[in-house]
Amino acid sequence: MINIAVVDDDAEERELLRAYTERICTDYRAENGCPVLYDITCFADGISFVTDYVPKYDIVLLDIEMPILDGLSTARRLRQMDRQISIIFVSVSSRYALSGYEAEAADYLLKPVQYPALANRMRKLIRASEGHSRADIFLNIDDGCVRVNLCDIVYIEKEKHDIVFHHAAGEYRGRMNLKEVEGMFLRNNFIKCNRGCLVNLDAIEKISGGCVYVRGKTLSISRGMAKPFFSQFSEYAAALSKSKRGG
Repeated sequence: MINIAVVDDDAEERELLRAYTERICTDYRAENGCPVLYDITCFADGISFVTDYVPKYDIVLLDIEMPILDGLSTARRLRQMDRQISIIFVSVSSRYALSGYEAEAADYLLKPVQYPALANRMRKLIRASEGHSRADIFLNIDDGCVRVNLCDIVYIEKEKHDIVFHHAAGEYRGRMNLKEVEGMFLRNNFIKCNRGCLVNLDAIEKISGGCVYVRGKTLSISRGMAKPFFSQFSEYAAALSKSKRGG
């Protein structure tokens, strides 16, 4: 299921973008001969989109100039809750383009939006959404939930009563059961280095002196975890080496 949001305060523009998006999704299904399911939800302003936001959307078409909460402010709030959503800004002016890309936009289109330009970008994003959605995960954090990609979580640690997810873009905290977290992540390319810490195998840079190094952070390997840690890491390293050799 590809979930798409259209956020524009102009009713005619909103309907045009919705119609374009529906046509793009329908054409994509026909072109690729696959049953791509999609859902399009429209919002008349940014505040209604981000209030009580649930990180289920893959793509959002976001107008820049809107009352109450403009598109750029909407995008900044959105990025705090959802790192994976693809943002396409639409605007009557190009003067916000640089700010748009600073908000990690996938594209910036000028109104009136031309169907070929939108279709070209949307097809790529739909294809990418199909590929990465299986690696997405929802984390229950203190103020709600957030969708992240497993690959972007560097390591996870228990800190007093919190579980801290160290993400490439920052950290997320939540009061979760460590056993449940282990059950979720240990089967998804994570390895336990001590009683309260799980490491993303793909993030490991070095192992030395009873420690594992991940993106500038040094984590200890406990004596009790050393044997299973090195056993699992050896299997991972062997599989990685084999794949690079093409066999």
